[in-house]
Amino acid sequence: MKNINLSKFPIKLKNSKIKIRYFYRPGKRGTIIFIHGLGCSKEDFIDAVKVKGLKDYEIFAFDWPGVGNSLYPSRKSLGINDLVKIIEHTAKKFSFKKFILVGHSIGGIATLLYAEKYPKKVAGFVNVEGSLVSQNARWSRKIKKAGLDIFRNRLFPDMVEDLKKSKNRGFKRYGRQLDGVSIKSYFDFSVSHAKICKNGHLLKNFLKINLPKIFIYGAENKNWLSVIEKLKKSRCLVKAIPQSHHFPFIDNPPGFYKVLVKFTDNVFANPKS
Repeated sequence: MKNINLSKFPIKLKNSKIKIRYFYRPGKRGTIIFIHGLGCSKEDFIDAVKVKGLKDYEIFAFDWPGVGNSLYPSRKSLGINDLVKIIEHTAKKFSFKKFILVGHSIGGIATLLYAEKYPKKVAGFVNVEGSLVSQNARWSRKIKKAGLDIFRNRLFPDMVEDLKKSKNRGFKRYGRQLDGVSIKSYFDFSVSHAKICKNGHLLKNFLKINLPKIFIYGAENKNWLSVIEKLKKSRCLVKAIPQSHHFPFIDNPPGFYKVLVKFTDNVFANPKS
């Protein structure tokens, strides 16, 4: 694709040097940083560079350590707070001033934690089925309880096999992506996820954060119904993407990006000081 920079940058996390792979498309109107979910990759959002309504925006996405083309440290365990550090390193390295954060699933937690820590740098916050309540971490708690060996030898292979058999486009693609994932990274980020979701503060913090924000979910994912009710009662902007489940940007890209374009245009048309 024209004007897309595919490269890598080094970062030091827990005394380990890691090279983070990313894609970057320049733009003059504003910046959007996409943070993918557990076991996914930056490629989940590559369609953003083809969206007509986003053609003037600067777009950036990177692979977490252990997925896509970013390697995982052999003797360290990373967690969601390390993703926050990578986002901040990215913002400094590329001189991003004010940007919209789009976080999917566990990536939604990383973007929330970043927005809480660096609110003056965030123009807007898009949570795409990002964990907000303890129920969202049931799978991660199961992984944590099982331990790395059982997860590596039984739970992970079974999960990948089931996903590949799914009739849902997003889940089937996810299953294929997991073939190239560091199982240790998946386990470590799951343990971090289980710990962060434990005390139930995420939903309160999401609602409390004083930034333009929106919660996007797949209309076919009924697991979100109880959370959606709470969000709507708090007058939080909520959008369901039809004909989609946990990966609305894969299941229904036109529907997903239509919502994102409208939100992005509104944020950069009315920037907060």
